[in-house]
Amino acid sequence: TCTAAVISGSSWGCSVDTSALTPGSFTLTVTATDNVGNSASSTESLTIAAAGGPGTCSASSTGPDVQACNGSGKAGLPDAGDKIVLVYSAAVKKSTIQQKFSSTDPLTIDVRFKDNNNKETVDFWMTNNTEGDNENGVNLGSIDIGNGQVAKGKTVWFKATMSMDKDGKTITITLGAIDSGLASDLNTSSAKNDMKWTPDTSVQTVGPPSASVSNKVVTESGSSDIDF
Repeated sequence: TCTAAVISGSSWGCSVDTSALTPGSFTLTVTATDNVGNSASSTESLTIAAAGGPGTCSASSTGPDVQACNGSGKAGLPDAGDKIVLVYSAAVKKSTIQQKFSSTDPLTIDVRFKDNNNKETVDFWMTNNTEGDNENGVNLGSIDIGNGQVAKGKTVWFKATMSMDKDGKTITITLGAIDSGLASDLNTSSAKNDMKWTPDTSVQTVGPPSASVSNKVVTESGSSDIDF
């Protein structure tokens, strides 16, 4: 409960400490009462996310980094609305990530979640799922997401959008609907992991001078958390 000061104009404010609340969905009710006791109420829905857990996507601004955060779906389960954020250490040329990315942002792509002998990875493709050239590939490398969110031996494809922030080095991929595979082949995981991203050296920095990005494995920054 929070009681605001007497309102003398159209603006008011009230601070609420949510640190003791369990992460989840809540309804916020605001009640205004005038000098003679008349009152009216309004409600709003809000979601409180666990610090460093689902819902958190606080990637390093300096890079490199990799993060994944929950959207409006079930925490710990890859589904529509979830985001993957990749941060390079310097601005990169959009055309070296994907040829069409230079003229189309956000760009529709496919995101593949795959289990191979209990090693779960995420990688990125154009919608025809063709690998091997810049026209059809999405040169973002691959992410090791740990173990527990993809059923053994299964593959699930999501339609997604890819966009670049104004800094020229932060890429955000937002998952859409499942494009191929079964939702039942994805699992909710409460395991706290550190994702590991291996960038693709096809990507070039803006420079000058322009250079290939490193393919050194990038470990998710911050405390180990639940992804997606």
